[in-house]
Parts: sequence; C-alpha cells; structure tokens
Amino acid sequence: DTAIVDGYVAPISGQTVEWWGVTDIDVSSSIQIIGGYQINYHTFTHDQDDSYHQITEEPAGSNGRMNFDYQYNIDLNPAGVGPYSIYLDAYTTGEEFTATYSTDDGGSWNPLGTITSTSDTDTYNTWAITASPGDTVNVYFTGTIKTSEATDTFYVDHLYILGGSTSSPTDHNTVNWTLSGDDGAGADDVVQYNIYRANNDAGPWDAGALIDTVSAGVDTYTDLGRGDIDGIQWYYLVRAQDCLGNEDTNAVAVPEPGVVVPTAYEIPIPAGAGDWVFVSFPYAMTGAIETVLDDSDITSGTGTQWDIAKWYDASNKSDHWKTYNKNNPADLNDLTTIDNTMGVWLHLTASDGTLSTGMTGDYSAVPVSIDLYAGWNLVGYPTANNEFADAALAGTGATWIAAWQLAAPYVADTTDLPNTPMIEGEAYWVYVPVDVTWTVGA
Repeated sequence: DTAIVDGYVAPISGQTVEWWGVTDIDVSSSIQIIGGYQINYHTFTHDQDDSYHQITEEPAGSNGRMNFDYQYNIDLNPAGVGPYSIYLDAYTTGEEFTATYSTDDGGSWNPLGTITSTSDTDTYNTWAITASPGDTVNVYFTGTIKTSEATDTFYVDHLYILGGSTSSPTDHNTVNWTLSGDDGAGADDVVQYNIYRANNDAGPWDAGALIDTVSAGVDTYTDLGRGDIDGIQWYYLVRAQDCLGNEDTNAVAVPEPGVVVPTAYEIPIPAGAGDWVFVSFPYAMTGAIETVLDDSDITSGTGTQWDIAKWYDASNKSDHWKTYNKNNPADLNDLTTIDNTMGVWLHLTASDGTLSTGMTGDYSAVPVSIDLYAGWNLVGYPTANNEFADAALAGTGATWIAAWQLAAPYVADTTDLPNTPMIEGEAYWVYVPVDVTWTVGA
C-alpha cells in the first residue's frame, strides 16, 4: 500500500458535460441471489471493484463430494431492449464452473459457458442471451467435479446484463473529468469520485445532491434520461474522495448543453473623463442603476466611472428628464431603475474603454416591446441583430434618428435612416409622428 493519508485530496479538473449517452446500457434493475439457505439482494456484484461475492463449496455425503449450486436472478429493466448479453467477471480457486441461464424460472436451462480463470484478471466472460424487457433472467452456476475433490471457492466480482436503449443518445448527460492528482499519483489515496447533480450552479453540493459514485481510475459517468429529453437544465459537480472519507473542495459546477450561463455585458465607452456618452445594454436585465452600470471588470486603475446619468421619459409630458446623480441625496434622484429598453446619458469621470455591467444576463429569448410616444424618444437597442435604422425601425413610422458623437453637443440627428446603423450597446433618439409600439428582435 503506497497511499499517503494527508487529509488533503487533490481536486479533479477539466470537467465537461455532453448530451451523449451509451447506446448499450446496464439493464439489470436488481440482482437476487438464491443459494443454500440464503435468499438476499447482493451488492458486491454491482461494480468491477474487487469486492467479491465469495461462495465456497460445502460437503455433500460421505464420498468426498462437494456441493456447489448457486443461482442469481436478474430483473431486466423494462425500458431496455435487446439484444442482451451477460457479462461476468469471476474466478475460482480450483475446478471449473459452468454457467447456464433460464428466462422461465428454471423450466428450461440454456448453456452459457465455463469459468476457468483461477485469478482475477478483470476480464469478462460474455455470453449472448435471448430475453425480453421486464424478464427475470436466472443465471445458474455449478461445479464440474462431483466426487473426491478439494473445497473450492467461486469469486464473483461483477455480474450484469447489457442491453440496448430505445432512447436517443442526446437524452442522456455524460460527465467527463480529469482524474485527481492523488489518483494513481501524488498521495495515491483516492478511492472514489462522488457525482452531484442540481438544477442550479450553487447546489447545495451535499448528500441531497449526490446521485452516484464511481471507483478511482474512472473519469466518466452517464446520467441516463437527464439530457435534452427531461426539459430541466442540470448542473454537475464531481469530487474526489480519499480512503478516510475526505472529499476535495472544488465547487466548479458545469451545466449540461443548452444551459445559458449569464454573463456581464460589456458596453463600449469610446470617450474619456469629462465626456458624455450615450449608452444602453441589450441583455434582459432590470435593476438599480448604480448596480447595473457599476463596472464589474476592473483589472487595473479605476475602470469606467460616472457621476451623473440622465434619461428622457417620453411618456411623462410634464417631467421628461429623469436624473441620477451620485453626489445628490437619494431622495433627489428620480432615475433609480433601468432596463434594456432605455438609452441613458452618462457623464464620465474615468474610462478604460468599456463598462462591464454589474449584473449578469443574456439576450431576451423573445422580442422586446418598447412604447414610442409621438415626438422624440430616448431608447436602447435590445437585440444582437445590428442593422440599418430603416429596417430596425420598420413599422414604427419613424422619420428621424439621432446617434452619439464624441464632440459636443454629443448627438447628431438625421433623416437618412437607410444609412444609419443601429448597434447593440449604443442608444438612440427616435422620432415618431404618433404613439406606436416598437417590437425589437421580431
């Protein structure tokens, strides 16, 4: 034993989740053992892990005859399909043992083969069988020497039946990872990997989320029926565990394909301190302006900072301009919440070229509606589909558009909609003759 027990377990790495699953699956839903006077459900045969079901011959009569008759009843999962094959990893300490099977409760027995290995080579005897979904398959082992023999022992490491699946491979989630640095190397004390599943990236990663374990040396796991088919977006976390029960502490949960991982949006800021910029964000986010427009990606210096924000509320005929000033008392600010339909003026106090939003999100999965009121409207552009204004504003009757420019007064208007691009992250003044709803991203 070369394991070093140090209380620390090196974490796994490189975890991925794919919509893929084996087309051949273990269809053994339960294994019951009947031998001598015992009838029970045995667990040692569930994995190829050198944890054996050990069966020793017993004397029978006075002629030196040793008796060995053991039967496993294996229930087939009704969801599986044929063709079926029995897989057996087993060995004996002496004589050979024969295997037969039945699907009619012993009414007729069909030969499988002979077990001749006298040591555990971790290889399988494989035999094709004829069965149907939901059948109980009886697998019967018996010794071949009946008189004047030594007492032999039969060791069963792994017994199962492999069948097909009626499902698409994308119905399943297959988790892959790079083994712990303490699995076969380092402290070499990893005994298993714990697989956790939750419907969010925060877990909690406790016993309630633990779905299975696999032995050391195994770097993949297929979660049957949890892929595209179930409509739930699952996250997986794999942790290594050592021989004393210590578990690695990594918290890197990986989602199955199709899960949109929210990110901050980077608003381009092509201006510097003292300038006014005209910005928006296309992601479907709503929140306090100081949270949404708080630069979350400052790698050096101060990032992009602002002190005053202004928005024009075209629906409010008596008080169009709404303002948020960081230097004012809270009760003097009337622009507190923003969303992706709004275009906002920001007065910069510092700039590094981008402003990464303080909230995370993604583009709206459905078209976004913006109410435009007769006259000028200050709007965002909540879509990734950049196009010229005549196409982007089709159906609104818009006749004028104004976009940001670096020089004061920081805006330039035009009726040349066919040659004025509308780009995500920027904001625009749009003039319409009558009230209308603008559907963006339709």
